[in-house]
Amino acid sequence: MVEPSRIVGVFGGSDFRVRYANGDIVEYTTIVFECRTLGGELGGLDDETAELRYFSSVERPALVPSFPDALFAPAGSAKLLFT
Repeated sequence: MVEPSRIVGVFGGSDFRVRYANGDIVEYTTIVFECRTLGGELGGLDDETAELRYFSSVERPALVPSFPDALFAPAGSAKLLFT
């Protein structure tokens, strides 16, 4: 369980446009929150989740779409980011 504490970024536009194999095109708007972990366990809600885990900022894998590195700064240090 987490508690959202603030919005740290809002992302969208052509950098977040995806074309799927079937030809569908979508454009995502993503709002990223800084959260405080309150407890519980990571777990998926359905069978679409293969694996969940936490990463340090240096261990995190590449994300698609990509996000600015500043977004992954230590909690409380990142300024609000918009694209």
